[in-house]
Amino acid sequence: MAKIVAELGSTRPLAAAVEAAAGTVLAGIPRHRKNILNLSDHELAALREAFIKVYAINDERGYQYHAGIHGAPPPTYCQHGTPLFAIWHRPYLYFFEKALQDQVAGVTIPFWDWSAPEAQRNGIPKAFADKTYKDGPRRRPNPLFSGDIKFRGAAFTKTFRQPASAGVPRQLAIQLGTAQGTTSGYTDYSRNLESPHNGLHGWVGGTMGNIGYAAYDPIFWAHHANVDRCFASWQAANPNVLPPDNIYNATMVPFGVTTKQMWNLRDLGYDYVVGSGSPLRGLKAKALATKFNAPVAQFSLESVNLQPRPRKLRTAYIKLHEVEQPKESLEIRVFLNQAEVSAETLTEGNPHYAGSIYLFGHGECAGSAGHCDIPEQARAKGDLRPPHHLTPMQTQLDVTESVMKLAGAEAGVSVTLVAVDPQGKQIQTPGIDFEAISFETV
Repeated sequence: MAKIVAELGSTRPLAAAVEAAAGTVLAGIPRHRKNILNLSDHELAALREAFIKVYAINDERGYQYHAGIHGAPPPTYCQHGTPLFAIWHRPYLYFFEKALQDQVAGVTIPFWDWSAPEAQRNGIPKAFADKTYKDGPRRRPNPLFSGDIKFRGAAFTKTFRQPASAGVPRQLAIQLGTAQGTTSGYTDYSRNLESPHNGLHGWVGGTMGNIGYAAYDPIFWAHHANVDRCFASWQAANPNVLPPDNIYNATMVPFGVTTKQMWNLRDLGYDYVVGSGSPLRGLKAKALATKFNAPVAQFSLESVNLQPRPRKLRTAYIKLHEVEQPKESLEIRVFLNQAEVSAETLTEGNPHYAGSIYLFGHGECAGSAGHCDIPEQARAKGDLRPPHHLTPMQTQLDVTESVMKLAGAEAGVSVTLVAVDPQGKQIQTPGIDFEAISFETV
């Protein structure tokens, strides 16, 4: 049974991986960067294992190589005080995340939301602050507590931290909020974002407060994942804003990729999950998509938690966003937490079958030249004409009954889609283009 996944190969140069991914037909983005506070025990154990393994590698796949790109030893590549600040750290995280995934499949870099009330109360998260962790009956050194610094001439042999007063993160949160409201373009946003970023480095102190040594500290990656998360959030709030051409087409050293190639998270195979996923009411989880063009498409919405069984749940929906009108009418059967499915999979009496979404085919274009071309420009304010007849739409399916059947017995949610024609025959290449799939409750 085909399962389409957008993953970029880690054994090729990043530029080649990005270029290859641009032509990949895909079902969804499988990699979710989560809040460090919300990792399960299994996810945290996998993260520790990945760090232990990259620590042990002494070539360009290892920790010393990746940490050294940022600052010391020379040459120093990091972009600070330049308009490339926000975007340069995106491929830097991407490369390192791929190195972790080469050692432990499925691991992603968690983010540390230092602007949240928890950080203001508790400071550095326990996952990074504890010197040891319990592994079965024994305690072991925590690989996230400190990292070795091994280059010749280094002023330190290990990273260390000297956190300042708890009041600083509150001030940084205010400053970050101001940055996120930037409306004057990418360059100003990058500069506004850099200031609270700098403040957090200084607040953690020790080697994190020194550009040359900061990236050797494991918490560096969680800090910058949060910076990248904020950047992605700003991009989502300003979808039509691009940087100036000299920045947009700039090649970032030493990665060999341009800003343009790294601009969209959907092209890179990851996204950010905000929240613990524990409350079921008022929950939203989304996975980005491109084209459903294989027999089966599967999405993982890992932030959704169906345990324990919710006391109250009025309505739960699966939504497809910005769906293009298909030429032929078809049915999309939706299954929750059932991966191996086909057109032959039972629907009656199957608690995993959540229902079907039906799309009405528009057929071949019957108008004059240009009749079926969707205008690229948005309608001007006050234009009361109806939208173009092929304008992408949102469609949704009420999955409340299915969710309630699964709740309490299963935790996360995966969504599997199967396309069939009006006669119930499975469509091998549906060619359905949509922007995202989401699970939402009210």
